[in-house]
Amino acid sequence: MTATVPSRRRPARILLPAVLALAALVTPGPAAAPSAAPTPAGTTSGAQAGPSVTDSPAGAHLTGTHRAGTRQPGAPAPGRLLAVRRLSGSVPAGAQGWQLTFTTRTTTGQPTTGSAFVLAPARPPAGERPVILWTHGTTGLARRCEPSVSADLTHKTAAVPQALARGWVLVAPDYRGPDGATPVPYLLGPGEAYVALDAARAARAFTGLRLSADTVVWGYSQGGHAALWTARLARSYAPVLRIRGVAALAPVTALPAQVDDWRTEPIERVLVSYALLAYGRTYPEVRVEDHVRADAREKVRAVASGCISDPAEAARMADTLRGPEVFTRAPSTGALGTRLREHTATAATGGAPVLVAQGGGDGVVRPDATRAWARAECAAGRRLELREYPEVTHGGLLVDSSGVPAALTEWTEARLRGAPPTPTC
Repeated sequence: MTATVPSRRRPARILLPAVLALAALVTPGPAAAPSAAPTPAGTTSGAQAGPSVTDSPAGAHLTGTHRAGTRQPGAPAPGRLLAVRRLSGSVPAGAQGWQLTFTTRTTTGQPTTGSAFVLAPARPPAGERPVILWTHGTTGLARRCEPSVSADLTHKTAAVPQALARGWVLVAPDYRGPDGATPVPYLLGPGEAYVALDAARAARAFTGLRLSADTVVWGYSQGGHAALWTARLARSYAPVLRIRGVAALAPVTALPAQVDDWRTEPIERVLVSYALLAYGRTYPEVRVEDHVRADAREKVRAVASGCISDPAEAARMADTLRGPEVFTRAPSTGALGTRLREHTATAATGGAPVLVAQGGGDGVVRPDATRAWARAECAAGRRLELREYPEVTHGGLLVDSSGVPAALTEWTEARLRGAPPTPTC
C-alpha cells in the first residue's frame, strides 16, 4: 500500500536529475590527508580526548589541520576522531560547522580514514542534541567531489534549516575520505554504512558538541541506499547509537535492475561506469573488460576523475559516452551482477522505522522500481511507509515546495519523541 501525497506544485519533468541539476558543487578546498596513522586505542563514545580545533581564515572554506595520534601496531579502532577543522564560507547563517577526520573501514573491512562535515545551531539549546545523519547523493568517485571539501556544503541536502531550527545536529559523511588509495564505496552497502556510522561516533567524541545517542538517518538517491544499509548495520557495528528512524528519499534499492536501467542515456551511463569501477576496485573478479566495448574502456575509466555534481563536468562525461551501446553485457549478469545482488538495500533495519519518499516524475530512480521493491519488502514481512509525491522529479524531492522537507521534519520529530510509526505495510 502506498500513501500518495497531493502535489503542491507541478515541476517540469526532467529525465536526468541529479546529474545536470546538481549545480555548483565543486570548487573544492585543499583537503590534505593526515600523514600519521591513527592511534588504535581509545573509545568512540565521547570519552576520548579529542584534537583541538583549527580555524579557517577569512575567505577560506577549509585550511589548516590538527593531527592527533601516533602510529601504533595493529588496526585502528573505527570511529576514532583524528582531526577537527572549523568551516567558514558556505556554513548557513545561524549555524556553526566543522570538518571531522576519523578512522573507519572499507567495504571489505580494511582500515582507512573518513571525513564528514558537521553543522550545529550557532547557539544550540541546552542538553544533548539529537543527530541527523545525512548520506548524500552521487557526486563522483574523486575526493574533490565530496561535500566536505566542496564550495557549497548544503547543496542538494534536504531540510537543513528546519533541522537546525529544532536544535538538531547534522553529521554528513563523505564516501571518500582523505586516503586517496581507498576505493569509493559507490553503492557498496557496508562501506557506505561504516563511514556514516563512524562519522556519527567521531562526532560524539568532539568536545565542542553534546550529542545524544538518538540518531535519525536521512539519505537521498545513492544516499538512500546508504541510509538503509546504515540502519541495517548500526546495531552490530555501532551499538552506542540509537537509530530512531531512517528516511530514504528516492533510494537506489534493487541494484541489478536499477543499474541495468541506466545503460541507455549517456549521463546515466556515467552512473553505470561509477558502479563498475567501484565494484571492480573492491572485488577483483569484477572487470571492465567483461562489460564494456574495447574502444570504450578508457572512456569508462576516465569518468573516475569527474564530478557528476558539476554540470559542466557531467555534460563532458556524458558526451564521451554517447553513441553506440557502450556496454556489451548487462551489469546484472556475471560477477558484477552477483555482487550487485549482495549489496541490494532492504528495509531490515533492526526495528528502526523506515520512511521512503518517491517522486512520481523521477526519471532516474523510477517510481515503478521503488513500488516493486516496497512490495517485495512488505511480502518479506518488513514494515515501511512509502509516500509518493505525484510528478515530483528526482531533484525536486529536496525542494521545499515539494512538501518533502516539511514532511521529513515532521516524521523525524515523531520518531524522536517515540511516537509509533505509521507503516503502509
